[in-house]
Amino acid sequence: MRKLLLFYALMLLVTCSFGQLLQPGFNGKEYTDVLALNFQRFDSAVYDPKIKLPDAYINAYRSPDLGLRNRWNMWYRKDGAVAVISLRGTIAALPSWIENYYAAMVPATGSLQINDS
Repeated sequence: MRKLLLFYALMLLVTCSFGQLLQPGFNGKEYTDVLALNFQRFDSAVYDPKIKLPDAYINAYRSPDLGLRNRWNMWYRKDGAVAVISLRGTIAALPSWIENYYAAMVPATGSLQINDS
């Protein structure tokens, strides 16, 4: 119980310390950095070597192919304050395309209320 309480206190401290680094609203530099990180996957169908890796980020982890050829990358800003997770979409492989069709065939459940009436 004491370790759990200490863990929560530490997480609260980290959240309060780094939570204010990203500001609300549109930041063009942040947007272009994230787009550039997204184009750093060399196994993707779209690869443009002219789009360079932003200087402020390093690749911390690249997952192996999982499930139906899914993969993701974890990028950290060099100051350690921001992390970006980049997900790879469909690739030119049959299991990857089958996943797209399977996702469309799953029936929707639940309801949606547009307004108060």
